[in-house]
Order: sequence, then structure tokens, then C-alpha cells
Amino acid sequence: MQFSFIPNWVQLCLLTVPLTLPLLAVPNAEIQQDQIVLSNAGAKYRFTVKAPYSLMECHMNGVNTGMTKFGYALMDSDLSWTNDIDLGKWSYTILRDKESITLQTMVNGPDMRLLREYTLSGSSPAMKMRFRAEYDKPEKVRWAFLFGTRLPANKPFLRLFSEVHNGRISTCLRMISNNHFLDQEGNLRKIQGSLYDKWEDVFLIGSYDPDKKIGFLAMTNPELTPWPMQVRQESKEKIGFNVAPYVFSIDKDGKRFQEVRLTFVPFQGDFSVLNKTIVEPFVARLKACGFIHAKPQTARLISSGNLDVWTDLADARVYPSENAPKVKTTRVEIFAARGERESFQLALRSSEPQRDISLQPEPLTNVDKSTRKIELQWNPVMAEVAGEPYRGDNCCYGEIPDVLGYNKSVDLSANRTQSFYLTATIPEDTVAGVYKGNVKILSAGKEIASVPVFLRVWRFSLVERTFVAALDWWHRQMPRKEMLRTFAETGDIVIRNNGGLRWVASPQPEWNDDGTLKRVDYTKFDVDMETAQKRFRHNLVVCRAYMLGYDHRPKNTLFGSAKMILKPSYNAKLEAFTKDFRAHLIKKDWNGKVIMDMFDEPLDQYYDMINQVVTRIRAIAPEWKFTYAGAYAPALEASINFWNLPVYMATTDYMKRAKALGAEMTVYNFPYSAVTENPTAVRGLFAHLYNKNIRYFYQWIVNWWPECGYNGDFQRRASIVRLLNGHVCSTQRMEAAGSGIEDYEYAVRLRQTVTRLMKSNPAIAKQAEALLEEMKKLAWSTKYDEVCFVPEQNPARYEEFHRRAGEILDQAEGL
Repeated sequence: MQFSFIPNWVQLCLLTVPLTLPLLAVPNAEIQQDQIVLSNAGAKYRFTVKAPYSLMECHMNGVNTGMTKFGYALMDSDLSWTNDIDLGKWSYTILRDKESITLQTMVNGPDMRLLREYTLSGSSPAMKMRFRAEYDKPEKVRWAFLFGTRLPANKPFLRLFSEVHNGRISTCLRMISNNHFLDQEGNLRKIQGSLYDKWEDVFLIGSYDPDKKIGFLAMTNPELTPWPMQVRQESKEKIGFNVAPYVFSIDKDGKRFQEVRLTFVPFQGDFSVLNKTIVEPFVARLKACGFIHAKPQTARLISSGNLDVWTDLADARVYPSENAPKVKTTRVEIFAARGERESFQLALRSSEPQRDISLQPEPLTNVDKSTRKIELQWNPVMAEVAGEPYRGDNCCYGEIPDVLGYNKSVDLSANRTQSFYLTATIPEDTVAGVYKGNVKILSAGKEIASVPVFLRVWRFSLVERTFVAALDWWHRQMPRKEMLRTFAETGDIVIRNNGGLRWVASPQPEWNDDGTLKRVDYTKFDVDMETAQKRFRHNLVVCRAYMLGYDHRPKNTLFGSAKMILKPSYNAKLEAFTKDFRAHLIKKDWNGKVIMDMFDEPLDQYYDMINQVVTRIRAIAPEWKFTYAGAYAPALEASINFWNLPVYMATTDYMKRAKALGAEMTVYNFPYSAVTENPTAVRGLFAHLYNKNIRYFYQWIVNWWPECGYNGDFQRRASIVRLLNGHVCSTQRMEAAGSGIEDYEYAVRLRQTVTRLMKSNPAIAKQAEALLEEMKKLAWSTKYDEVCFVPEQNPARYEEFHRRAGEILDQAEGL
């Protein structure tokens, strides 16, 4: 088999090199008896002269940098591993041109091909590496490491680190202890009860010997193959980094492949000098691709003096070290539909301490003398210090504002910034028009400043909802009274932000002694259905009445224990219950609105169990839809028609496959929701879901609190609401989710406007159509779905879309 990815003109120029022939070139390749050596600008890279021609080490001016073998490994569907040496017969060639020299190694393995290229060019010691695997039978591949290699276990690491300084984000190399993942006894560390042994989403990693002042950096290619790396401490003696793609890329010919490109940079001297020469341009590339934290300047100064007052967008981080902006404005302007919530921030910074700072918003009143008054709620934004444990390169550390505290006064230290989060909730029956008011800023009860606020209410309504945000929460491990209160407080926050619970209670069957069905109690199920439709405004709900298992394995069910699944007694109960349940749904006009959840992330060996149970249910209720949470499984294509994949696995290919089967794709889990990440990453997810025609999202938990004894959740990735002084508080991330869902609904109405007005008013229809194209710039996927979801970082882009959409929809209302 030939490599389809080597251009024909390159294949014609291949130079097969005899082992004894020295090559005279700069860059240079030398074939020795026991090794192949590529060299340039003081760097020497040594490869084995035997298959699989592995890169073994790199020396810089005769000193070992500490780099070691880059290997490939594949796990097949039977969970057995195959290493690169076992793939088949390897060959190598050397390619050269005027500026560069490349060692190319390749193998035709069983049902796959693997290519590795190593290139030196110009006068640089840096080596460009390319690893690509093509698969003829991708369904047989469970997992693959395109490359994996060790870091020196006794040397410090180098990695990118973004930190807040004076309200701005600076990113540079940081040296981190080689025992970073180990405790004092040399065991892998645990933080908040969970193992802390890796960094994910890393685009640059390195090693450094501070005594010899030598080291190396490895950087991905964010434009061409943006797979991030993972750094993992396997044991006290072993730590490495790798790229292990979790999905396949597909080329124009439909072939499945995985490819990653790296730049390996050996260096001598103080590593900090690399910040200017290597890191700064690399960070600029990451920012251009949307892969690293950024803070665009969106604030506007309202008044200055001893007290600076400015406004900023709701999704912007206003850091305590931030200075007042230079761009000025005279008032706050916000826009909203009827039935919508709209927010903004006010920030204060004083040259002197200010005691007991609070806000006193006036009700916003209609300039046309409507009797409706719109209240403004406010909360101080509380900051927390985010440090260890570190995560990916897209995170930012330092004092991070996030939690919306209770609307009580706060003290303001000199030369320190305090932000307040303000929200207007527009009732559905509000008269459209302009509403005005002032927000008074008080210190110890005395007014020290005032900010004018203008609100334009559009004529259209956002009450009817097409998107379902199942933002699940549950009862906590607390005394009962406190548990019920925190559950209710969490629910209020989620519902305010356009979410609701995922599951309704399962109907409860009662069985006669002989195993026949006696009756089914639908009381709790019916209450939950009414709540989902009226309070959550969900047009779809999920029911676990047929749930076979969770934690990857079968559990006890409504029809018998895990061991009884598919036994005759189980099957009889299943069929009797299904007949009763279907009749109840038809009677209540709910048939077709309930999705049956079958399993939570099942292991492969339970796919057949799912198929058999679904087949039995479909014999009675052929119109029902079935779901499960987990990776896409072709073995379940006959059963599942409401797929629920992690966001980062929902590729274009899987969506096309689901659509071709008449099924629907849904997703779960925020990819970028840590306190160390931008709120716009949460908001941008819903632009991504609209662009991909996905109408259902499930976040499995929104209150995983270490304060209550729960483990894990580094940087509060799942704590989208927070516990503060015994009460549940919202966060900027939670509010961003609410805004993102409103963006989605605006886009749905724009699409309806295009359809409705294309003939009668093509000018407005074309404006709506053009703006929907702009929405694609708020969230996108990389070329081959290496990163399925990349969010726009600038909150101003979301606000611009929201405002322009509102103007078009307001104009179209009533036409």
C-alpha cells in the first residue's frame, strides 16, 4: 500500500540512502553503523538504525538535552495494545532540498499505515516532527497514542503560565518542580480527595536542567494539527507527555486519519530568554487560533477623580488589580427582549479606602410614561485566588472574579477595583420602548456617584423556548433543612438562567406475587412532567425508567436486579410496564416528549444488552426515542436515536452519521467551564450548538462543592454555582450560560425571520441571514475536528451579535 498523503512529486524525489554512504549537507544527515544522525546549528538528533528508526536522544553542543524516544501505541477493540515495532516492516528514506533535510520513516501495518517525519531546515537547531496514522478499519481502533515520550523525571518542567498582573494577562514560561505531582512521601498527590497527576490541553511543554542550563521545548502546531498534549505522572520515576486523539479526522476522500505536528526546540542558557524569541510569537499564534486566555479591552469610563467609575460587559472579567479604562462613555446602554434578562457590570476604584460601598438602583421607567417599572438587581462580584492545581494552557491564574455575592455592602481598599453585577429582568408583558434610571453608588449610606442607565426593550418575546438546557442539580450531604434550602436556591439560579433538571421521576410499578403487574404509580412522574414543561419550559424530558446501569456497569432496575436483566421474569415485567406506560403517555398527550435513558457511559460489552432491551421496548412502543451518555458507538446505531456525546467528541462525522440514520445529536459537559477560564467560553458553547443544529445540552452537575466534603473539581470546573456563607450564589459562568441560551433563541428567531420574510420583505430577511453567518464566528471547529468547539474570547462580539439580532427581530415584529 502506498501512502496517500505523500505527494507524487515527493515520491519521485525519494533518495534511499545506503548505510555506509555519508551525506554532506547543511543541515546534515549521517548514517553510522548503529545510528542515523541529523544535525544542524549545534543540535544532533540520534535515531536507531534499526526499525522502527526511533528518535532516541538529542544533544545540543555535545550536551544531552534529556529528550528520549517518541513512540506510537494502539489499543484495538479487544483492549490489547500494539506498539510501533510490532506494526510490520518499516522502511526509511531521506529527503533533501536546498534548505532542509528530512528523515522519513514509515510502516504498512495491519489495516493501517504510520508515517513519521523529522525535518531540520535553515540555520535552526529546531526539529519539525510529523506523525500521521491512516486507518482502513477505524472501528477496530479503541485508542491510539500518535506519540508518547518521557520527560526527565529528575528535572524541572517548563510550561506556559498565564497570570493576571495589573488587570492584564501575561503569558510566559514558568519552571515548575519535577516533583510537582508528588507528595512529601513521593506518592502521587491528591487534592480535594482526587488524584492530581496530569495536565491536559497543553500546547507547549519542556524540560530544563538548571545546573547545566540546558533543556528543550516541544510545541504543537496550532494552525495545522491543533491536538493538545497531555502531561502525566505515571509513577515516581515515570512522567511523560503525549498526543492521544479521541476522534478520527477525515480527509476529502473519506479516509480516517490522525495527525500531529510538533516543533522540538533544544536550547542552552537561561530558559527565560526564550520568552521573547520563542514563547511570545507562539502565544500570539495560540491567541489567533482561540486556544489561550485573552482579555480584550471592553470597559468604558463613566467618571474619574478620587473615585473612578466604569462599566463593562457582563461576561468580562474585571480583575481587582485592574485600572480604569481610557475610553469614555456617559451612560450604560443595554438591550433586551420581553421575557429576557440583561446584565452589565459597574466597577469602582478609589485612591482612598471607601467603607460600606453599596448600590441603590432606581427602577427604570418608560420615557413614554408607561406605568411599568423595571427593577435592577445587583451583586458584588467576589474574587478568589486560583493557583494549584494547574490545568491547561487556556487557563489564567491569580485573583479571579467569579462569584456573585449577596447584595450587601462591601469595603473598598485603596487602589483596588471592585465590580458589581447588575441585572434587569423584563417581564413578558412589558411595553416595548426605552426605559431610564440611575444607579446611585453609596459609601456608608451617602451618595458618592451616580450612573445613568438606558434600557431598550424590543417588541418581540423570548418566553417560548426551543432549546433545552438540562443543567442538573441534586440534594447535598447536609442536614435536611439546609439541604432543602440549598436545593431550592440552586434551582432558582438555574431556572433564572434558562435551565432545568434533566430527568423526571420514574413511574413506580407494583408487582403481584406471581410477578404480574398490579399497578403503576405515576404521581411523582406527572408532577415532574408538569414542572419540566411549565417551570423549566422544556419541550423534551428524559426518563430513567429503563436505565440499565451507570458507572459503566449494569445496576439494579425497576424490573429486577442487574443479574436478572433479559431473564424471562425481567422481560415479562418490562413488557407489561411498557404497555401501561405508553398508554399513560398517550392519555396525557406526552407521547413523543419523553426520551428513555438506557445507560450512563457503558462499557463495550454491554452494547448487546442495550440493543436487546430496546428491541423489546420497540415491539410495543416503536415511536419512542432512546439515549445514553457516552462515546459514539456504531454497535448501537440500530437502537439509539437521541445520541448524547461529550461536546469534544461530537464531530461533524458523527453528526452526519446520526442524521443519516434519522437520529438526533445532543451533547453534555461544558468543555471550558473552570473558574480559570473565560465566561465567554461558556456563552460561546450555545453559539456552537446552534451552528451544529443541536437543541439539547446536558451538564451533569452544577454544584460539586469541596466545602461540603465532595472530591475533585479542580478550579471549580463543575461548580457553576457556588456555596458562600451557607447560601448558594450564582457565578459569571452560570450567568454566561443563560446569556448563551438567549443567543441561541435569538438565532432561532432570525432563521424563522429568513423563512417568513424572504418573499415579502427580502431586505430584512437577507440582514437576518447575513447575521447568522456572523454567528459562525462566535464558535467554530478546527478543520478536521481536532478541537470540535473553539469559542470566541471577546465578550464584545457576543454583545454585538445580540444587539444587531435584536434590532432585526424588532424591525421584523408584526411584518
